[in-house]
Amino acid sequence: MKLKDLKKEVELLLKNNPRCRDDDIFLLYKYWTEVQGVKIFIPFEKFKELVPFESISRCRRKIQNDEHKFPPSLEVWKARKQQEEKYYEYFGKQS
Repeated sequence: MKLKDLKKEVELLLKNNPRCRDDDIFLLYKYWTEVQGVKIFIPFEKFKELVPFESISRCRRKIQNDEHKFPPSLEVWKARKQQEEKYYEYFGKQS
């Protein structure tokens, strides 16, 4: 996945579907189903009740990065650092 492509795909969903602008869960649902072609056999009404991916991911980052518990393997850590650098390169480092 290239960040430039991801940004374009998300922008297109936001442009063409106003609901995506107001609802991150719906945006995620549409991205997975329309852009990635994932077949989700969960009605959207049930899907939106699931804990958002971002919340789970944020929790994992807090536990691993802030509390220094349950670190990832060295291979995953290196890959994450590399991806982080790509984000900073593309989007700029936020203070």
